[in-house]
Amino acid sequence: MAESLNLADVAKMAMENEERGRIFYSRMAKKSDDPEIEQMFNKLAEEEIEHKQLFSKLTVRYEALPDKGALDKNGSEYIKTILGSHVFPSGADLEKVNSASDALGIGIEAEKESILLYQELMNRSQEEDTKKLLSDLLAEEKMHLIELRQYMNEFV
Repeated sequence: MAESLNLADVAKMAMENEERGRIFYSRMAKKSDDPEIEQMFNKLAEEEIEHKQLFSKLTVRYEALPDKGALDKNGSEYIKTILGSHVFPSGADLEKVNSASDALGIGIEAEKESILLYQELMNRSQEEDTKKLLSDLLAEEKMHLIELRQYMNEFV
């Protein structure tokens, strides 16, 4: 039987996802020949750091809950499915990304997956201040998606 998750587990996984995003966007900025795309990737990398810090706070908050915000089996499986795809490439896979087009496409898919995950977290959260924080984070992720799409349409 698959192990059930709780909100503290999910927040930790989200922190790892944000760190992979930071690494991805930083590497893509260094690989870019276009100053505008480099600047965009650097900006996204900085924002991933901020997001990781938010999830660190949520982890502490959720760990303080008596049941740590236990998720039902379906919720656990859904979140594992989202995170199981390792939204951002890492290691050798990261080094294979050589074009701005590929990097933008990966970024677009990663932001979509992040939106799904954070929406699920917000839906399952009980505390209004946590919902507000996740709502703000969702708005940022949606802006990332829009920005990446615009760059894809403009520069590639």
